[in-house]
Amino acid sequence: MSLAAVREDVAVIDELLREIAERPVDLSDPGWLPRLRRGPAAVDEAGVAAEAGAALTALLDAYEKEEDRAEVREIFRAHRYFRWAVHLPGEWESAAELRRHLMHVSAMDQGADPRDQLLTI
Repeated sequence: MSLAAVREDVAVIDELLREIAERPVDLSDPGWLPRLRRGPAAVDEAGVAAEAGAALTALLDAYEKEEDRAEVREIFRAHRYFRWAVHLPGEWESAAELRRHLMHVSAMDQGADPRDQLLTI
């Protein structure tokens, strides 16, 4: 799949995630965080988990090629809801899986808040 096609897929997924990402959260409600954690992942709620996973895989595969890195970073930069909601599984068991996680952090180019990425690392 070409990066142009992946970019189109990511744009559609990003738009479907927008409403979920922008949903207001009442931080004065003491139960907001547990309720958020119990709820479905944003990609599941939007019904795009499989497509989002495939797009992330394609982006990280492309990111392994040095000549595609700038474009992959631009895709993440341009689609903040995708960047916010689409992740690799939280656990890893091998050096290859850890490497993939580090590539994801690098591809997101520190994301919206570099402090979050430092905690991830």
